Formats: sequence, C-alpha cells, structure tokens
Amino acid sequence: MAKSSFLLLLGLVAFAVSAMAAREISTETTPSSMMKEVRQRASRRPTENELAILQDRLGYKFKKMNLLIEALTHSSFSEANNDVLHVLGGKSVQQAIALHLIMENPDVTKGELDSVIRKHSEAKECAKDAAEIGLDSLIMVGKGVGDINNKILSSAFNAVFGAITVDDGPTTANFAYWTVKKWNDHHVDVI
Repeated sequence: MAKSSFLLLLGLVAFAVSAMAAREISTETTPSSMMKEVRQRASRRPTENELAILQDRLGYKFKKMNLLIEALTHSSFSEANNDVLHVLGGKSVQQAIALHLIMENPDVTKGELDSVIRKHSEAKECAKDAAEIGLDSLIMVGKGVGDINNKILSSAFNAVFGAITVDDGPTTANFAYWTVKKWNDHHVDVI
C-alpha cells in the first residue's frame, strides 16, 4: 500500500512538472508574454529624447528634471515615486479647470462648476489625456504590476502637473494643463 501511494505521488509530481514546463513554453508566444515585453519597456527610465518630447507637449521645460522623473514613477517601481505629486497635481488640474471656466463664464453656478471639475478631473478622463500625450509609454512600474491601467495613468498625469507646480508654481501648471488640453484640441470645446 505504501509503495502504491509513493508511485501515485511520484506520478503526480511528474505530471505537475511536465504541466509547468508546457505552460512556460506556451507563454513565450502568447499575448500575455507580449504584454510582459510592453511592461518591461515601460518599466525603464525614459530617454532624454522622450522627456524632451513630453516637455514640448506640456509647453514647459523642467528646471529640475528629477521632478518629472518622479512624476513618471509608480510606487511599485521605487520609494521615490509620484504619490505626493499626484495629490498636488490633482488639485492643480482642478484649479486650472475652475479658473478657465470662471474666466470664460463669470456667471457659472457652483453646481455647474463642480460638475465640470468632476467630469474633467476623473481618472478616466485624465488617463485618456495621459495616453494622448504619450505618458503610457513613459511610466515606470514594478515587475509585479499588470497592465498600466486608468488609475496608474491618471496618477502620473496629475503628478506631472504637481511636479510643474513644485518646479515653477501653480500658474505655470495651469498654463501647462491648458497647453495639453489645446494640444488635444477636441477636449477644449467640451468645457
């Protein structure tokens, strides 16, 4: 009886090892392995040329490039990441939207203002703006992170404006936000 249990256990181990080997071989050509390659490319430090292109799209050249790098760094990649800049940048984006709306329409109501701010500063909208200016290929994430989702994109987008606020102040961050929105000109008419 002990011998048959041992043989059964040995057979199960052999099956498990062959199944794992087959899985490793099959994943080399699957879409998930291609996504791994995309994540690995996104998980590298952006090149100077990529950062220059991003700054052109923002209409702002950073004095302290480390702020831009930090804005593009997810918490899974490094302890020096965009968590704090994301919070500040979210407020900068909301301020830019509110200021623009009030200047365009001094009679705007509190309800209208809140609605427009909420609509344009939500994660889905910020993620779309982030992808349109190419942040999706610049964000540095850790190996354990799956796809770069709307939350990660939105956080990086806001963090960029937080970094501009720290680098040169809230007025400059407002101008940079509207440079992005005008660069993505189909969004401007909505506000």
